[in-house]
Amino acid sequence: MSDVTAPTDDIQKVTQREVCSQLGGSDHRPVILNVNRDIKLNPHRLPLTWNYKKADWEKFQEIANGLTKNIHSP
Repeated sequence: MSDVTAPTDDIQKVTQREVCSQLGGSDHRPVILNVNRDIKLNPHRLPLTWNYKKADWEKFQEIANGLTKNIHSP
């Protein structure tokens, strides 16, 4: 099992991530996300929407597996 933090481009610009040391006997490491709340919002920007029914989930799984196959957890 993996824990994933995947912000969108606009959120990534105002966040910082820190992976901390392992906790006790757990095989997970806590992740601290800091979000800069002093951002200016564009009130005229339309909200993003996605049509999940049109997604090619097999292709998504193939790409995701390829991108994460070399990730080793401690």
